[in-house]
Amino acid sequence: MSETENLIMQNVSDSVNWILFTNPVSSGSIEFIKCLGQKLATIAPPKKEIVETKVVMMDLYRLVGCSRNFIRLAGVFGFGAVAFGVYGAHILHPKEGKGQEKYMFDTANRYHFLHTLALFAAPFTKHPQVTGSLFTMGIIMFSGSIYYQVIAEDDSLKKWRITPMGGTCLMLGWLSIIL
Repeated sequence: MSETENLIMQNVSDSVNWILFTNPVSSGSIEFIKCLGQKLATIAPPKKEIVETKVVMMDLYRLVGCSRNFIRLAGVFGFGAVAFGVYGAHILHPKEGKGQEKYMFDTANRYHFLHTLALFAAPFTKHPQVTGSLFTMGIIMFSGSIYYQVIAEDDSLKKWRITPMGGTCLMLGWLSIIL
């Protein structure tokens, strides 16, 4: 490296060091955290037990148990949400004069994504079978019925009120988490 490059590297290094560590705000924060850590150590000394990652993972696996199928199902639903999002963005949305359908499809896709993520948490709830089943039925009934209405251009499902029933399942799924 040339002398100029070395000087530039040194200046960059000094700047990063000042931004992260030696400016008044950072150095004050670091000192505060050190003092707080020392105070906490005197109040409650840390335990000497070491928990291996392998043991923790086995406990999580046991906790999830047979409900791990909801995690797999969330993976399938996540794939479907992305696939429907791509379909909606590249096939349905370019069509002119489809404002209401675009809004409906985007809503279904957004709820599909959000509740797929919620389905990942189902195995960790008090009643995983109930929570996972409600989210699964809700995604299929709510998002699925809207997807069908928009893609098939068929409103016949409206008379069965499947979409509101699916929305109710999604809401009950969230409530089942707190029970």
